[in-house]
Amino acid sequence: VSMNQMLERIASSTREIEQLNDELLSELVERKRTETILQYSSQHDTLTELYNRNYLDGKLQRLQQEGVRGVGVICCDLDGLKLINDTLGHAAGDRMLQHTASVLREVVPRPAVIARTGGDEFLVILSGIGEAELDSIGQKIHFACEQESQMEFPLQISMGWRFKSFCEPESNDLELLIKEADDEMYRQKLSSSQSTRSGVVQTIMKMLETRDFETEEHSQRLAQMAVELSDRLGLPEHRKNDLHLLAQFHDIGKIGVPDHILFKPGPLTTEERKEMERHSEIGHRIANATAE
Repeated sequence: VSMNQMLERIASSTREIEQLNDELLSELVERKRTETILQYSSQHDTLTELYNRNYLDGKLQRLQQEGVRGVGVICCDLDGLKLINDTLGHAAGDRMLQHTASVLREVVPRPAVIARTGGDEFLVILSGIGEAELDSIGQKIHFACEQESQMEFPLQISMGWRFKSFCEPESNDLELLIKEADDEMYRQKLSSSQSTRSGVVQTIMKMLETRDFETEEHSQRLAQMAVELSDRLGLPEHRKNDLHLLAQFHDIGKIGVPDHILFKPGPLTTEERKEMERHSEIGHRIANATAE
């Protein structure tokens, strides 16, 4: 009897030890998973899943210390993002950022470093390549953006790139290379920003016509009435043109009004009416963003 009791106690202790081991193993697995997630989050941008500024700074520091041969730098800036954020909301802007990241991942060969460095800015670092290969990659990015004609908005990216055959260890060669590429990108952005804004506005107008055909007819009727009224008042010709444009575009801000409010068959609630009345504010932002 004593022997059996002792064996039962040993078996019970063994089961407890096995249970504790299982719990400890589960805790170690969960801790490892948490550490992996935290490490990934500390090095990646949550929206685009590209590397973030924190990882990029560490990588650049290591490259500067060690030196690097055949290094190419591409600075990218997404055009028209602020206009889309201001008129259609940040969700539409986030989709454009994610699509830009997808294009860069598809075109840029591995193991290049692709990082989102700011709100609408991206940086690509390539090593062990030639200048001709860098030019080819830059052109491929441009071509890939031009092919994205089915997007909600035209995808336009200003870019600048620079190549250096060798960056000396413990030097600022790489830092200067990035600055030169960034300056080139900024010059391209200045030259293309006007056409980009105009393209975004035209896209918004087409989207508005698609959403509500009555709005287009309403704007056309209002424009005609404005011209007739200006004739009776004897206004100067340039004022007639201003009135015609104002009437034609006065509802452009409706693109930012949710469909369930814009197409609601019954009367609007107080909150819905406030949301509807915001279309004039949105239209004002679009008008301020483009001289045309």
